[in-house]
Formats: sequence, structure tokens, C-alpha cells
Amino acid sequence: MSPIDWDQSFCVGHAMVDDQHKEFLDLFNKMELLFPADTGIQYQNHRLSILKTLMEFTEKHFRLENKLMQEYGYPDVHNHWRSHKNFDINIYTLYRRALAGEFVSDLSIYLLLRDKFRKHILKDDKLMFQRFISLKPQREFLKPEFSLVMSVDSFSPVFQP
Repeated sequence: MSPIDWDQSFCVGHAMVDDQHKEFLDLFNKMELLFPADTGIQYQNHRLSILKTLMEFTEKHFRLENKLMQEYGYPDVHNHWRSHKNFDINIYTLYRRALAGEFVSDLSIYLLLRDKFRKHILKDDKLMFQRFISLKPQREFLKPEFSLVMSVDSFSPVFQP
């Protein structure tokens, strides 16, 4: 498994969303480094910590995207929201399994995050933000007041190995 490096292809054109996507990638890459070293109870504790942090982070991030979709009257809001919910359910299911003492494999977490992250940003988010930019002039979309109105609580994932 190899880390995913941030590049311009992930940019959606909204600074706050791009920053959160970068944070998610950073968190993902930190988690990925721990996988080979974990054993026993420490292994399960890391999985629980990872999944809990992911649940908290995605809840805040998806709240921001949902606000933006409402603000712009995004026509495909239901499908985009559904993809957020499916991702949440997948993470929650893995968390509940780990909490119950079941083995949650590195690969199941890794594939969920890597594949869903890439698909969601490169396809779903890109399409949504292209629509937003077409609805509002770019300079208005990027105004600082817009970011302040749309901001959510500052959230920086804390991951403790």
C-alpha cells in the first residue's frame, strides 16, 4: 500500500473544501503508515482510533459540502448526499465491527478510503463545484465573506498512535 500524494487533480476550486480534502489525505497517509506495525490489542485500538477520527472528520466535512449544495440549489443534491451517507455507513460499520472485537483488516479500511476518496473527489465533487462556479462568478465564489458564511467549526483531526 502506498500513500496518496496531493496533486492539482484533486482541487475542486474552493479553498476550504480543498484544505479539508488535503487534511483527509494527510490523515489517510498517517494511518496507512501504521498498518504494518500494529499487532494484538494495540492493533485493535489503532483501528478504533482511526475509524472514530474518520467518522468525526467526515461528519464535519460533509456538513460543509451539504451547506454548499443547499446554498447553490445543486440539482443532484440527493445523489451527492447519498454518496456521503454511504461513506459514513461504511466507516461506521467497520468501527462497530472493530468495537465488537471483530478483526477489521487493513485492506478493508485502505480500499474503502482510497477508492471512495478518489472517486468522490475526482468525479462527484469536481462535477458539483463546476456547477457552483457556473452559477456564480468565480470572483464572488472565492470571496472571503463566502468562506466565512460557509465555514464550519475548525476541525483538525487528532490521530494518536
